[in-house]
Amino acid sequence: MEQLKHSGLGITTFVLGLIAPIGLILCIIFAAIAEASSYGGMDPNSTQAVVIGLFLILFVLLALVAIGLGIGAFVQKGYKKILPILGVVFSSVVLLFTVLLMIIGANAGY
Repeated sequence: MEQLKHSGLGITTFVLGLIAPIGLILCIIFAAIAEASSYGGMDPNSTQAVVIGLFLILFVLLALVAIGLGIGAFVQKGYKKILPILGVVFSSVVLLFTVLLMIIGANAGY
């Protein structure tokens, strides 16, 4: 029996699936630090807030790309499937967490 290898798409999916949650967590930590270090909270129009928001969008888009690549890697024949599955799961968690944060933010009453 032939030994299956990991596909390039599967490895890429897994790496992006790891980068997206780590980046999202770092953005949330930086936003919390910026909010706590300013009297009255962080100004939403400050450069700091804009950069944090852009990085949040970047990591969510990265998660979407990872899901797309993971689906593509999963349907390839002749390769191991564990890395694409893990990448899609990690990226899906990022998307679900982002949606949860958006729902909490919308109901915060600001």
